[in-house]
Amino acid sequence: MDNIEKLENGIGAIYHEIGHVFGYCLANKDENLKLGDINSVCIGFEKNYVGCYSSLYHFKGKEEGNTKIKNNTKNFERTIAWIIEVVSGCTFQALFEKVNFIKCFGPEYGKSGQLDAFNIIAIRPYSSFKFTYHTVLKIQNEYEKLLIGYNVIEKIKPIINEIKIIISKSPNFQIDFEKSEIEIYVSKCNELITTEFYSDYKKLIQNFC
Repeated sequence: MDNIEKLENGIGAIYHEIGHVFGYCLANKDENLKLGDINSVCIGFEKNYVGCYSSLYHFKGKEEGNTKIKNNTKNFERTIAWIIEVVSGCTFQALFEKVNFIKCFGPEYGKSGQLDAFNIIAIRPYSSFKFTYHTVLKIQNEYEKLLIGYNVIEKIKPIINEIKIIISKSPNFQIDFEKSEIEIYVSKCNELITTEFYSDYKKLIQNFC
């Protein structure tokens, strides 16, 4: 299999990372839900990652980290928005690939969403917002319905195709976006978030508070 064919077979990974970008965009539109500005988007054969400047829901297991998680999860709405962001990657990928969400998401080795699942599993014992793995799946299911209802996966296709072309022309088929490039794709994702969509997103969050 040559690199172009490998890229074509791996488009789901592009949907996955842009799904995370979209999840951040949703949360960051509301100050109460804001997760932080994105500072890293890497997509390609070597690594796939989306990160932000703040680390509200990440820690290294130290006592002060546990306290931070407990305090930050007192904002239930933002915590649910964070869960949506975490599952958004696999939700986008699964919808594109037409497979069940749990084929992508879970702690099992080899799943695209293994680290995503680990992130949620890690904070759950310290979270002030009480939830189970089943809660996460229920939130994901409602979010998936929202994406389907507003045809987001189809509407985001031009962004995916644009990134695919950039990757195909990049050394080692890998891109690490500069700050200005991240801002462009954040803006393009924001253009897909209509008032009606965002209203339903906020209702979804309230339903789980």
